[in-house]
Amino acid sequence: MSATREEQVAKILAGAPITMQKTLQRAFDGKGGRQNAIKAMCLACTGFDRETVRNCTGWACPLWAWRPFQSRNEGGRKPGVPE
Repeated sequence: MSATREEQVAKILAGAPITMQKTLQRAFDGKGGRQNAIKAMCLACTGFDRETVRNCTGWACPLWAWRPFQSRNEGGRKPGVPE
């Protein structure tokens, strides 16, 4: 028997730190836009560690260039984001 989406979401939320649950819930609810969804995905992928997201070496990930928690470079763009 496969789990329903609601059961899967509940399991993910239960395993997430309290400080990250609101971000995840908004992403699951389709709220907060693409940026929030990317943030939630990156956090879940890295075990909810911001520093690991910032220093992610998953260069082949389609979300890598848009991952959150990066500092802006001199040109005002996030490093790795195509022109």
